[in-house]
Amino acid sequence: MHEPALPLFEFEGQPLRVHLDDAGQPWFVAKDVLKTLGYAGDYNPSRALQTVPQEWKGVQRMHTLGGEQDMLTLSEPGLYFFVARSDKPRALPFQKWLAGEVLPSLRRLGRYALPGRTGGELVGLSPAALRLRPALRERILGSAMQCARLMGVTSMAEVEGIFCRCCELVASSTEQPALPAGQEAGLIRDFMRECCRRNQGAKTTASAVYDRFRVWWNSRSTDPLPSQKRLAALLRERFVPHRRGGRIWYLDLSVEG
Repeated sequence: MHEPALPLFEFEGQPLRVHLDDAGQPWFVAKDVLKTLGYAGDYNPSRALQTVPQEWKGVQRMHTLGGEQDMLTLSEPGLYFFVARSDKPRALPFQKWLAGEVLPSLRRLGRYALPGRTGGELVGLSPAALRLRPALRERILGSAMQCARLMGVTSMAEVEGIFCRCCELVASSTEQPALPAGQEAGLIRDFMRECCRRNQGAKTTASAVYDRFRVWWNSRSTDPLPSQKRLAALLRERFVPHRRGGRIWYLDLSVEG
């Protein structure tokens, strides 16, 4: 049945239309998603979304400036499946915007809520996590999104779970003394020996290296994660950094494991 009034959001000047089905579940207009991420206006949505599982895609009859049209839409899992695999620079900011603004707003409509959740908040934070500064929680959300991407997570409920665990970890470690510089450097060099390989002609972004390092570190140590700047200082001992297209790349470096 045609939805006469679609919830409409705007990300950096680009509109995002959402259809709520009879069960109250959101379906996002694929063409809007592509434009928001920076794809060309005439890019074929079907081609762009061909890797998204069929059950996470749908077609909805909608009213547009050109009249009634069948629009390709994405369910919430389908949207996260697609965005998590996008290499567009706007993918991560878009994910954070979805988690912090769009989904809470849809829940406030009263027809869309995760099991056991009420209200419009993103997650039910513990008292310990609430002690964290809002700016720090936002950075943790970004890290949780990156971890979710590495793990292949597509459900917002799972992303929120990662976010909660990260908040708890940071909140419980804020009073911990910093790891001695020598010991920290030793662990970072262990990571380089285990996971960083010299591969002639290869190029790897600094963010990809740090994403892998984050997973490796959390599996080996309960100490606070060293900063990307600290990791970069030691990586320069073996690999040459190069800035291009707004990103830092390491030449002749492949990350394994």
